[in-house]
Amino acid sequence: MSNDEQGKRGPRGPRGPSGETGATGPTGGAGVTGSRGSTGPTGFTGPTGPTGSTGATGPATNTILPVIAAAIIDQTGAASAQFGFSSITRSGPGDYTLVLAAPPALVRVLPSITPGLDVELSCLIYLVFGHIEVLTFDSSGNPIDSSFQIVVFEFP
Repeated sequence: MSNDEQGKRGPRGPRGPSGETGATGPTGGAGVTGSRGSTGPTGFTGPTGPTGSTGATGPATNTILPVIAAAIIDQTGAASAQFGFSSITRSGPGDYTLVLAAPPALVRVLPSITPGLDVELSCLIYLVFGHIEVLTFDSSGNPIDSSFQIVVFEFP
């Protein structure tokens, strides 16, 4: 048969089976971040809670004892901080004299002894006409130099 005499092409045959799946391509870049949205409306304010009791009312007058003098004294009789005293002296071992600058008619003295780490101390305090005598002793009753703190209140 010659080329001129070819017949018509026949119908197409069924599709063949699919081939193997190829490798996955690279991941694309991240997209552009969009603008942040606005915050929603603020919620309503809740109701006020119940009011509790306020407690008893104190007296109309001041019942707190006023501090008229205070001091931190070291072993030598020197004050590292003080107010209300006109003089502070050490006259002997464990013997300190503090003179109030403006002594009231009636005072109450509250000492706070600050002993060394290995010394047990006690003290005696005398108050005569605005002069406060502080005597410090070791556990055997012997006079010993010691640092201490003292607070003086006016007694109503």
